[in-house]
Amino acid sequence: MQVFPILMKSQQLPRVTVLNCRLLNKWTKNSVDEAIYHQNRRLSPEEIYDVDFLEMEDIQIFNARTENFVGNPFLTKTVCIQLSEEEEIQMVLGILQRFGHEVWSLHLHLGLVDPYRFWHQISQTLSRVPNI
Repeated sequence: MQVFPILMKSQQLPRVTVLNCRLLNKWTKNSVDEAIYHQNRRLSPEEIYDVDFLEMEDIQIFNARTENFVGNPFLTKTVCIQLSEEEEIQMVLGILQRFGHEVWSLHLHLGLVDPYRFWHQISQTLSRVPNI
């Protein structure tokens, strides 16, 4: 299980716990978001990504964790996507269609032989990510 790097009372909390805490009420959500913001100010740009979709396994883990999730799964609203396979593209585009409105910073790297083949799908999906 991946552990989110927020320290609360010298204890690391699993990502799902942090996400669930944010759903309790507005005050708790704001408190958790503020803690995340202060934590991220100390991180380097490479560490600040909330979610990295670098391999198929990353995508599958994210999909499993968010299957019945309601709310924002991107705590820092920052996502890094690095795609090199057709199947990865389809799955990540589905994630962005579902949660794209929660993303504020998107780092997209396409390592495909023919990325233009998917350009129409990618541009349609990016319209579902209005805050970038």
